[in-house]
Amino acid sequence: MQLPESLQRCSRLCALLSAMVLLSSPAPAHAINGASLYQQHCAACHDVGTAQAPLLSDAVYWTTLLASAGSTSALTNTVIEGKGAMPAMGGCTQCTEDELRLAVEYMMPGGHNSTITETRIEKTLAAIELPEDFVITLYAAELPGARQMTLGKDGVVYVGSRGQGNVYAIEPNAERKAAAKVHLLLQGLNEPNGVAFHDGSLYIAEIERIQRIQSPGIRILDGTAVEVVRDDFPNRRWHGYKVLEVGGDGWLYTAVGMPCNSCDYRDSQPLFGTIARLPTDGSKLEVFADGVRNSVGMDWHPTSGVLWFTDNGQDLMGDDLPPDELNRAPKAGLDFGFPYVYGDNVPSPGYEDQTLPKGLIPAAYDLQAHVAPLGMAFYSGETFPDRYRNQLLFAQHGSWNRSSKVGYQLGLATIDQGDVTQVEPFARGWLQGQETLGRPVDVLVMPDGAVLVSDDLLGVIYRIEYAPATPKTVSP
Repeated sequence: MQLPESLQRCSRLCALLSAMVLLSSPAPAHAINGASLYQQHCAACHDVGTAQAPLLSDAVYWTTLLASAGSTSALTNTVIEGKGAMPAMGGCTQCTEDELRLAVEYMMPGGHNSTITETRIEKTLAAIELPEDFVITLYAAELPGARQMTLGKDGVVYVGSRGQGNVYAIEPNAERKAAAKVHLLLQGLNEPNGVAFHDGSLYIAEIERIQRIQSPGIRILDGTAVEVVRDDFPNRRWHGYKVLEVGGDGWLYTAVGMPCNSCDYRDSQPLFGTIARLPTDGSKLEVFADGVRNSVGMDWHPTSGVLWFTDNGQDLMGDDLPPDELNRAPKAGLDFGFPYVYGDNVPSPGYEDQTLPKGLIPAAYDLQAHVAPLGMAFYSGETFPDRYRNQLLFAQHGSWNRSSKVGYQLGLATIDQGDVTQVEPFARGWLQGQETLGRPVDVLVMPDGAVLVSDDLLGVIYRIEYAPATPKTVSP
């Protein structure tokens, strides 16, 4: 039934007066704003940098994009229409145009506050659960996008980054239990995720090249002391963030991830999906291991000298498949099966009825799907209890597209005679329910036996030490 015109006018007037009251009143605490819309509909990709989604923290990208588009309205239209890799409506099919505009404005330079407050860091530290007598403290902060770490001379820790283009140098305090100062060593690089220190030189892995700085110290560089080791790696952003390590043979090892979810580049671009190595002068480049989808962590067993590495399984196969992996490569030339198989050589979708290459190496251990194992280190210190000696600590960065989140912790893999006999949490609490407090990335064992852990969400580094309580003296 249609209302009389007079009642319609009254209804419209009442609606107008109500709107005026709302506009003149303070916004309720739960009011929809750009930050909340971003968290609900955008963070799953832009906090993680998954696929082709740029990180929220990548200020250079957003500045360039805004300048190119000319306005936030133009960028909002891109979200609405689903241009490029952006899903239509930005994954928010019920959002209004104004709501999408608020989310876009929040993502632009100056729209969000990237500074992590001391309160948030304290909340995260208080949430971390460790085995008895272990203690976690803040080692360094103000390291946006902190990723791989390496130890240089005089206790200086160098840190790569993602989404920032920076390499940091952390100057330790006198006790070497915390940072005295964080220095910006280099800036403007192409995703310098990987860093490795060897024979007095710092090596930095960007997406398309590896560079070297001789005797870097902690000074801020102007670029004149940086030399290119090799610059012919594929410049593909998707899984292009490189880890960098130095093997027992003195060569540099890095992983070249597949630029896709599931694809086969073995014939056309055989460097994709491999662990590659090169001498420190960059004179040649060779494939050490093949069939590796996306490894962002590797280390050599302290006694056997065998290379172990993490590998991230493909997405879009559901919450529980395929497993992420721990792998071991006792020699060069092994094939770990991607994209044909996963885990214990289970055929991947599309390859079930095909004749596959022989000799594919199964995973050394199947991890839970989507935990995203990244950096790793065998514990070579002397202060942890004996059960941790020569055992593997590895970061689980956490899932980005699972219906309920998993990972967000440090795992401990117990290895006996080359076999993984047990995997258990070592440090957890970065995930509270479905709230993400932090995202562990890399693990570094320090000379004093403590372990450093980087967190690229908070831009901090934690220090974990074994500190058993001193027994109380009882008077007679």
